[in-house]
Amino acid sequence: MRKRLFLLLSVALLVGCATGKTQKPSFTGTWYATQYGCRSVVHFNEDSTITISSEANSAANMTVGYVVSPQADGCHFDLRMGMENRGIALFDGADHLQIGIVFGPEQYAPRPQKYEDANSAHGNLMLDLYRDPTKVISVLDTKVKAPAEAAIPFERNKRLGRGLNMNGYVDANPVDGNDAPMTEADFRGIAEAGFQSVRIPTTWVKHCAKEAPYTIDADFFQKMDWTIEQCLKNNIAVSIDQHYYPAINMGEDDPELTWEQNLDRIKSLWTQIAEHYKDYPNDMLFFDLLNEPNMRLGADGVNKLHAELIAIIRRTNPGRTLIIGTPNLGQTWTLGELKFPENEWNIIVQGHYYLPHTFTHQNLEYVASAMVGHQVEWHGTENEKAPIIRDLDFCQRWSEQSGRPLNIGEYGVCLKADQQSMNRYFSFMQEQFQLRGFSSHIWAYRGLFGLYDLQTKTWNQESIQALTGNE
Repeated sequence: MRKRLFLLLSVALLVGCATGKTQKPSFTGTWYATQYGCRSVVHFNEDSTITISSEANSAANMTVGYVVSPQADGCHFDLRMGMENRGIALFDGADHLQIGIVFGPEQYAPRPQKYEDANSAHGNLMLDLYRDPTKVISVLDTKVKAPAEAAIPFERNKRLGRGLNMNGYVDANPVDGNDAPMTEADFRGIAEAGFQSVRIPTTWVKHCAKEAPYTIDADFFQKMDWTIEQCLKNNIAVSIDQHYYPAINMGEDDPELTWEQNLDRIKSLWTQIAEHYKDYPNDMLFFDLLNEPNMRLGADGVNKLHAELIAIIRRTNPGRTLIIGTPNLGQTWTLGELKFPENEWNIIVQGHYYLPHTFTHQNLEYVASAMVGHQVEWHGTENEKAPIIRDLDFCQRWSEQSGRPLNIGEYGVCLKADQQSMNRYFSFMQEQFQLRGFSSHIWAYRGLFGLYDLQTKTWNQESIQALTGNE
C-alpha cells in the first residue's frame, strides 16, 4: 500500500539553561520517559536518526533523520527532523530532556516557538526523558487486585458486545443526517443487522435552559424515552453520552458560559439524567459520562470531573454501570492516565481507535495528517496489521493489569475509502475485539462514516457482512 503521511514533528528539548554550562550537549544515546502513564523510549542514533517507540501508541513509533543547530544564546537549538519537520530544542544537562511533538502539515500545525506551544496542539507527543531507565515507570508494571464485584461490569460489557453509534438522530447534525426521524422498523433493522447495543451521541446542552439549574426540556426527554424504549423492545442495550459539549470536549470556547459554569452545567445535566432514568434496567442502560474530553481539561481535570459525576449519579443509580472515557481526546493510548474513585468498580472504560488515520480519515479536511491527496487502500497485510495488534495488545494488558473491562467506543472508516478495503479492515477489527473480550461501537449509523443510507433506506450489506462474519 502506498502511503504519504505528512507529519510536522515539532520538538522541544527543555532542561533549564540556568546552570551556565557551555559545553556542547550530547543528544546521542537512549532516553526513557513515562508518557500518558506508559513507557516510551527515544534513541538519538549515531547515524543522525531519531527513533521513538511507545508501548501504548503505534502512531508515535517512527525513525526519522534529525539535525540540531545551536542558536545564539548557546542553550536553544533548532531541530530539523526529516525533510521538512522542525522544532526548538533546549538543553542544559546530561541526563534529562523534555520533548514535545506536534503532528500535521506546517500550514495546519505551525512550528512551536516555545515548548509550551506543543502542549496545546492536537496530536502532540510530550515526553519527560531520562537517561536512567529506573526513573521511568508504567501503569503496566503493576497488577491491581480487583474485588469480586469487579466481575459485574465485565459481564455487562459482554452485553454491549458488537454495537453501533446511532449518530445524527436525536440531535440535528447536517453531516450525519439532519435529525432524520426514525421509525419502529428502523430499530428492528439495527437488531436484525447484528448489533447488540447502540451508543447514542447526544448534545444535551442544546436541549436545556441557558441559565442554572439548566433544566432539560421535557419534550427532549420524551424523545429520548421513546428512543430508549424502542431499543429495549428490540433487546438492544443503550449507552447515552454527553457528546458535542462546548469547551469541555470541543475545541472552541463557549461564548455564553464561563469554564466554571460549563462544569456546573454538566453536573446538573447528569443529576437530571440520572434521576430521570434511575428505574431503567442496570444491565441495559449505560451512562457514558463525557465524550473525548479535550486537552484543556487534561488528565487531572478529567479524573476530578469523573469523580464528581460518579458521586452525583450514585445518589440515584447505585447499581448503574458507568462508561468512563480516557483523557486528552478519548484515545486508547491515554488509558494509563485514568484514576478512579476508591472502591468504585462498576465501570467500563472506553477508548476510541481510528488508526491508521491516513486510511480511516483519508482526505477529510478536518484531519490535517490524513490529507494525503489520493485514495488509500488497506490490504490487511501483516505489516498493516502489526501496529494495530500492538496497540490492542496494550489495551488488553492494561485491562488485565487494572481489572477494568474495555469498550472501543468509536472506530470506523470514512466513505472516501474503497469498499474492499473497508471490508478487510472491519473484519479484522471485529476479530481482534472479540479475541480480547472488548465491546465496541462502530462509527457510524449514518453520515460520512455511515453503514446505513438514508436516501435508499438500505444497509451497506458488504460492511455488515464484514462486521458480523457468517452470523
